[in-house]
Amino acid sequence: MNQEEFVDCLRSIAERTGKGVIKELRQGPMVPDPDNVRGSQWFRALAEPDRKMVESVVAQAIKSFTWSILCELDGVGDGVAGNPEEGMYLLHFIQGGTDTLLNSPLLQDPELEELHAIFSSPKR
Repeated sequence: MNQEEFVDCLRSIAERTGKGVIKELRQGPMVPDPDNVRGSQWFRALAEPDRKMVESVVAQAIKSFTWSILCELDGVGDGVAGNPEEGMYLLHFIQGGTDTLLNSPLLQDPELEELHAIFSSPKR
């Protein structure tokens, strides 16, 4: 797995998550948590244009969350990785004895791109 494949994998997970949230809002939650039930009831009472707006906001929130996680892995987030003295995240993919570094906090490896930049760029 290379960097682009990793980002595509996260993008796919994020899209499935967003669709799952909308499905639960439209059909009701699979597990009847009171907060989720109230949210679903509220959503179903909305007019269709308002439902579409909520769906758009959910998609934006999930995209923003994914981008923020990738920023953190790149060492440019607001969390621990934003301060090299506190540590950094190194993300490796290991398969069949091959170890592939997927991120390079603070661009210590000029061969690697920032994951959040790959996520933000048009699909290649």
